[in-house]
Amino acid sequence: MERRTPSRTFLLLLGATVSVGGCASMPGFLRSLTGGARPIANGASPRAHDTPSTTGGVQVVYLAFDLVSAEFVVDGVRHSRKVWNHVDERRIEPDVSARLARNGLRVGVASADAWPILRAIFDAAEADVQRWQVVAQGTDPLTLPMAPIRPGESIFTYGRGGRLVGKTFDRGDKLVIVDYSFHPEQGPATELLLSFEVRSVRDELTWQKRGHRIEQRVAVDIHVFDQLEVGVSIRANEFLVLGVTDLVGNEYLVGGRFLSSSRAGVRREKLFCITPVPIQASSR
Repeated sequence: MERRTPSRTFLLLLGATVSVGGCASMPGFLRSLTGGARPIANGASPRAHDTPSTTGGVQVVYLAFDLVSAEFVVDGVRHSRKVWNHVDERRIEPDVSARLARNGLRVGVASADAWPILRAIFDAAEADVQRWQVVAQGTDPLTLPMAPIRPGESIFTYGRGGRLVGKTFDRGDKLVIVDYSFHPEQGPATELLLSFEVRSVRDELTWQKRGHRIEQRVAVDIHVFDQLEVGVSIRANEFLVLGVTDLVGNEYLVGGRFLSSSRAGVRREKLFCITPVPIQASSR
């Protein structure tokens, strides 16, 4: 899978005019910021063009994503912990999993057979559950907005060497980015790459040459926590689970900043389930 840009703060130029696709049932804040699946020729790489089949048609696979978020109230009992009894965290490289845990994050893979159990956990905890599907129409990764940055907010991370580093932001949005690559010849399987970013749109426009055209672009600053990137292969009838560890009590770490919050004195934490759904069609 293609690796994302390293975790330095850098400048991104976005088109001033943006066309957004999405599912009508998707919450507005997600519909406005979500990228999506790219069309993939059968047996080819995600960025390949469609190729004719032997029957004269074109076999095309689109990746949709079934997304579920569950928000739990932390009332002395962390109900979300029960979910991880049914999630395989060994599918993540051990050093990556340990680094994520130190930063308050958990990532694993669950089977579709676990859904009834997870639903029962959500219901028993009276979690706020939302479900929607995204079918993307461009080449951008899936973008999941977490929360806006509070002015002067600091976020700390433990890197590979165990060194604690912090950065303070004045504005922006905390995002989980899900890049992907579909491999029909492997089962099939979908390679997912998760990363954590803070993006801030500048109050300025600039001009950039694209091909033979000069376009006006919106400038965006991006900070990527690249040492927390995690890749995993999701097979058919599986889904990825993203949540927080017991270290979420340290609100300054990435896990606490991205997946937990406090409103009206009530602590809450979020858990996400991400299911890639390949959709195949034939055109003639």
